[in-house]
Amino acid sequence: MAKNDVDQSWEEFLTPEILRNKLISASLYLAAFEMLKDSIIGRLGSFYTRGYDKNGDRIDLRYEREVLSRNRRTLYASLLWLTECGAVDRNDRGTFEKLKDCRNQIAHGMPQLVLAGSGFEYPALFPDLIALPEGRNLVDTKRRNSNE
Repeated sequence: MAKNDVDQSWEEFLTPEILRNKLISASLYLAAFEMLKDSIIGRLGSFYTRGYDKNGDRIDLRYEREVLSRNRRTLYASLLWLTECGAVDRNDRGTFEKLKDCRNQIAHGMPQLVLAGSGFEYPALFPDLIALPEGRNLVDTKRRNSNE
């Protein structure tokens, strides 16, 4: 890092408004990504929910057999199921992986983000992060297909 870059980094770090904006935008990205994950897992879980009782939701046993058996991680098992039923395509999966990689870069590189602030492309990814769950009605596609 050149001396001017270091000086600028410290100046930005010591300027409350700039630091606040960096932290807020990074936090919003992380929260939005977690909401995306919850949406993927939750919508699919809801699809297999058959009511509730005193213990909570009653999940159909097919959920474990048809979804969870695809991968040890619930998120990736859900994405595989959604891909196989046509609710998610290869482009969506690529977008998701790009969003996840950026999430990991933010979460594990917070000091670099706060001090340098460069090299993080997450502001440009916000539209993809928001459009992915809205662009396709993930579980409803399968529901419509199963009713045909």
